[in-house]
Amino acid sequence: GLRVKANASTAFGNAIVVLMKSITAVGNFGTGTDDLISQTMVASVLNVNGDTIVWEGFGTTTNSADTKQVDVLIGGTNVVSSGALMISVAWDWRLRVRYVRTGATTQDVFATFSATSSAGVLVEVENFSTTGHTLSGAVIFKCTGTAGAAAANNVIVQEESELDFHPMP
Repeated sequence: GLRVKANASTAFGNAIVVLMKSITAVGNFGTGTDDLISQTMVASVLNVNGDTIVWEGFGTTTNSADTKQVDVLIGGTNVVSSGALMISVAWDWRLRVRYVRTGATTQDVFATFSATSSAGVLVEVENFSTTGHTLSGAVIFKCTGTAGAAAANNVIVQEESELDFHPMP
C-alpha cells in the first residue's frame, strides 16, 4: 500500500483513500421509503483484519407536517436509524459509520446518526453491531428516507456521501 511520511518526523503510515464521493443531492419521491445516495464497495477492498471503511454523509428535511425517518444500511442491514423525526420543523442531519473487517465474513460496525432541528432540538442515535457480509463480494452502503402519507418530493434529501478506506497499518 501507499505509505505517507508524517510531516518532518521519521514516522510513516498508510494513506487514507477516498473510494467514492457523491455530491449530487438525492431526495425522496412522495410517500413511502426511497433510496437516497447508494454507493457500492467493490469486492475484496477489505483484505486484512482491521481494514476499515469510514462512511460520512449529510442531508436535510423540510419543515412540513410529514413524518420523516432516515435509515442507514450496509449490505441490506440497518445499522442505525433516526427513528421518527419530529414533524413541523426542518432538520439538518449527519451520519458517520466505522465498518471494520474482523474476518473474511465478519465486521464490527459503529454508526452514529445525529440531527438538529430548526427548533433547536438535537437527536443523536448511536449503535454498535456486527454484520456478516462476505467481503469477497460487493457491499452496498446506502441511506433511505421514509416520508409520511401526504409527503411531497424532496421532503428528505441526502446532500453528500463519502466512503474512505483506512488500511490496517
